[in-house]
Amino acid sequence: DKYKKDERTPPTPETKELWTKGRDFEDRVRKNMFPNGIDVSKAMASKFGYFFSYTNDALRNNPAITLFEATVIVDEILVMVDMLDKDKDGNLDFYEIKLHSELTQSILWDLSVQYYVVKKRFGEKLRSFNVVLRVGDEDWQVLDVKEKLEENLEETGTTGMEFLQFLKTGSEPEISMGTHCDLPYSCDFKEYCFKQKK
Repeated sequence: DKYKKDERTPPTPETKELWTKGRDFEDRVRKNMFPNGIDVSKAMASKFGYFFSYTNDALRNNPAITLFEATVIVDEILVMVDMLDKDKDGNLDFYEIKLHSELTQSILWDLSVQYYVVKKRFGEKLRSFNVVLRVGDEDWQVLDVKEKLEENLEETGTTGMEFLQFLKTGSEPEISMGTHCDLPYSCDFKEYCFKQKK
């Protein structure tokens, strides 16, 4: 929603409730796996413009550290990683927390973008890239999907560059409405597009 933010349909109460559940699950995982982790967003008092520089400084100045919402920018693509753990040897393990109980194609696409950015930024220091999935109401499992994401690396980079170039034009996509408007999630601008059709 870089453009025409006022045209975005507000989230429904159900969507807001799902977001709250997701944040609660994320907090529970973080406290359990890395109780001493530092939340970049809280350390910077939610001043978004400083997240990237704080992440860089924290990684550079600490031999071992865990960051939540670690912010990385490569090729003008910004990602915020749920959990980044750096050990004393400088190896990096990344974790993305999902409320889902299974690894879906939409999750893999999201992870592919994040993996592309952190792989390009950290190279061989990237030891693992993990997804945390819900198991039942209280538990979770951790899956290392680095090899699977490596297979998508070239395609992800190409697609990312195409999206970026399109965003720079400032134009709306000339695409008819269809099933893609609800894949993988319902688009927040569907109502706007529907009005344009009339």
